[in-house]
Amino acid sequence: MKKTIRLLALLALGCCTCFFSCDEKQEMTYKDSLLNRTEKEQINFDVDSLKDFIIHQYTKSLKYVGTGNKIPRNSYKDGTIRTVGIESWVSGFYGGSLWYIYELTGDNTWLEPAKHWTEILEPIQHYEGIHDIGFMIYCSYGNGFRLTHNESYLPVLRQTSETLCKRFNPAVGTLLSWGNLADTLTQEYHNTIIDNLMNLELLMFSADKFNAPRFSGIARAHADKTAESHVRPDYSTFHVVEYDKMNGAIVKQKTHQGYEDSSDWARGQTWAIYGYNLMYKYTRESKYLDLACHIADRFIDRLPGDLVPYWDFDDPGIPDTYRDASAGAIASCALFDLSKLIDNADLELKYHNIAIGLLNNLTTKEYLATEEYYKCLLLHSVGHWNQKTEIDTNINYADYYYLEALLKALGIYHESSI
Repeated sequence: MKKTIRLLALLALGCCTCFFSCDEKQEMTYKDSLLNRTEKEQINFDVDSLKDFIIHQYTKSLKYVGTGNKIPRNSYKDGTIRTVGIESWVSGFYGGSLWYIYELTGDNTWLEPAKHWTEILEPIQHYEGIHDIGFMIYCSYGNGFRLTHNESYLPVLRQTSETLCKRFNPAVGTLLSWGNLADTLTQEYHNTIIDNLMNLELLMFSADKFNAPRFSGIARAHADKTAESHVRPDYSTFHVVEYDKMNGAIVKQKTHQGYEDSSDWARGQTWAIYGYNLMYKYTRESKYLDLACHIADRFIDRLPGDLVPYWDFDDPGIPDTYRDASAGAIASCALFDLSKLIDNADLELKYHNIAIGLLNNLTTKEYLATEEYYKCLLLHSVGHWNQKTEIDTNINYADYYYLEALLKALGIYHESSI
């Protein structure tokens, strides 16, 4: 509890530093100040106190769930945790977060829990019930291999890639989103969501690691078709595209989790920035970097003055609507990467400063789950607005990307070596 009190005091100071360091008469927002900087923004929170907080929260979480196979998804004010099974699309984020804590602390006591919450997902390598197996296995097994080079993880990564590729429809050029493969013959359309770009990292890793160009061919086709069909002229994105499964013609461009079909859903934008970053990292094809930059610029233009995005930039309730901390965390990760990839000093500074700014403002008492009853890190994410589920709450993928952003900000994220 003393650690939490100390952190709260430091966070309160950090908030003041963030918002009131500028002359109030200028009425310059934090975002404006960052975009006008000629030097790189710095972390404005106490890193050691934050580490203590992270360890404290996940120690509580591990004690609650034990060593079973029910994976934490949400933490509640009554002290309970909502758990899910291994077939949930979010099942890989908890193990991935534990790997990140191991990387952050260098403490070997985090190895065993990271391994446990990774290896319970072993059956997912054959699972045909959902497209998100790339998320599920790469966030867990992928990070585990990245940090330990455990050779026993490689067959799982390869088989998951094989299973994921069964969803590729050559007539369309993308991987099928949603639905069990056994049901595909009865589905009227071939759906693809913008989130699916994140599954491509598994395929690109596997293509290089196993000398399997078929994986990268499918990933490239999916990325190219998504760029053609999901990205609007203003570089916002559609969440879902329905294709004719026989000839690949676009049937409908729409949303599933955004405000409306034509709106700018914040988390969808961050998936796109991150996804095209990844494709550029692996291919070095400039078209992917250019696209990531355009989508990032659009995203930054629409950010509010304190940077943390509204869940959908076109919600007419703004500013009296919800923020999405998960989108902020994902964006911070993606923009850190983009700042390293771009060969342009002005853009490098812009992306770096917004990435740090997002991390700074997520690391405040407004967004961190500092109340003792919580067993998570970040509050105030929006999962599925239209179904009214996980609204203004904590979700395990927000923690995962927040930890990743922190590692990148500290310069201790170890890039994968094939």
